[in-house]
Amino acid sequence: MPKVEYTKAKGLVQASGAGFALNQIETMNGTDLTLTAGTTVAILKSAHDVTLPTSGNNKGDMILIVADHASAEIAATGTQIGGKVTFDSVGDGAIAVYDGAEWQVLRSIL
Repeated sequence: MPKVEYTKAKGLVQASGAGFALNQIETMNGTDLTLTAGTTVAILKSAHDVTLPTSGNNKGDMILIVADHASAEIAATGTQIGGKVTFDSVGDGAIAVYDGAEWQVLRSIL
């Protein structure tokens, strides 16, 4: 079976090899950043709020968010959560799945 790769620019592309690869990884520095629709992995490298995409989302879109800094947050905008998701340790993370109306966020902490 051929390898399938995903990038925001090309979508799903068949390649040589085997497996599935997500190639839309955003490494983020700065403050108050908004992810763009199509982002699949976001690595937070500094203390800041990150907002999940507010438009252009499709039901079933998924974003893996990993904190590579001990003080980062996901803003509550467009999510089912009542407040911000705070990451206190390097390695904390979340999986966000768009249900067609809002992001459902599952947090994982170390």
